[in-house]
Amino acid sequence: MIVKALDVETQIFNKGNFADKRNELCYVGIGDNLHDVQYTDHPYGETLRNVQKDIDEADLLVLINAKFDLHWLKNYGIKFDHKKIWDCQLVDFMLSGQTEAYPSMNSMAEKYGLPNKDDKIAAYWAQGIDTKDIPKDEIENYLRHDLETTKNIFLKQKEIIETRTPAFKRLLSLANQDLLVLEDIEYNGFYFNEEKCLTKAEELQETYGAEIVEEETTFSFDSAMIEKYGEILSRLIEESDEIKDTDKEKIIKATTKYSVAKGTIDKFATYGDVNEVMDAVKPVVALKNVEIIKG
Repeated sequence: MIVKALDVETQIFNKGNFADKRNELCYVGIGDNLHDVQYTDHPYGETLRNVQKDIDEADLLVLINAKFDLHWLKNYGIKFDHKKIWDCQLVDFMLSGQTEAYPSMNSMAEKYGLPNKDDKIAAYWAQGIDTKDIPKDEIENYLRHDLETTKNIFLKQKEIIETRTPAFKRLLSLANQDLLVLEDIEYNGFYFNEEKCLTKAEELQETYGAEIVEEETTFSFDSAMIEKYGEILSRLIEESDEIKDTDKEKIIKATTKYSVAKGTIDKFATYGDVNEVMDAVKPVVALKNVEIIKG
């Protein structure tokens, strides 16, 4: 069986979203081959035919977060739905008993004793430097490392899965192939006939009255939970960049209460003159920055 790791590098707008028209595919890595989509003189014709040839030769395509890469292949007319796929991210999720969702390449590499990727390219992206502006040799080395790590993660996972039951193996295979369906749904979306929906809404209104298609949702906060986690919530609100400072002051209202121990009250009762009581209390109140008003 011919197994090939597959990974793509794209531009970085909107996290490399395939539907963002500002983005373009930069590289496709398959097995040992790197297909240069942006730097060559013939980026779309011959290069894309070679990508398709590499895919057609494989029996199994191994990816991490497969739908991201498959969306991009579909954007450029590359066919892959006739192939079996293995998403290391999905497999790791299932091996963890569905407790570790969306593991990263680095976290899986660490788990299986493999070297992590160089964070130099991630540093470029963090500074807003687009993939197309990164030196060609650096992005190629980055992609080669990702392909090698993806393949090695697959081999480690395969060793573990060989010890599992036949039922688990069938479930794993089904989940991986189901990703092809989910990718197609996510890429194309569902057809929604708005005109027919509105017509049906009018029919329901005529039959049952307007209230049948009206709904009002009211959101409220549990006062007990607010009181319990008030300090944490206040800190999160204060640190938020999405809430205006003027609104923060309206959301967060703190009230501090001071109480006097009963023994102290009993002691105050021994004073015969109220002025003596006030003189005794003043130093304490001054520390709390509270004004005393005598009646």
